[in-house]
Amino acid sequence: EKWATDIVYVEDGVLKRSEKMDHVKELKVLPNLLAVVESWLRDETKLEEKKKIKEKALINSTPQPFKMMSSKHMAYFR
Repeated sequence: EKWATDIVYVEDGVLKRSEKMDHVKELKVLPNLLAVVESWLRDETKLEEKKKIKEKALINSTPQPFKMMSSKHMAYFR
């Protein structure tokens, strides 16, 4: 890719990478810019999935005091 001179990658509103195209190591291994950006996005997706799993585990591990009590708004139907 000769049209681009610099590349910037932002993840969750945080600047992760900002460099000249000549210094992007992945471009030497992968065939084109699309493949490089795609690999970065796949890595980001994997990290997000791991965060979601950790959050679910944390929610399930915390005790919920009113879990077994019926809802008051359903008392009308009894």
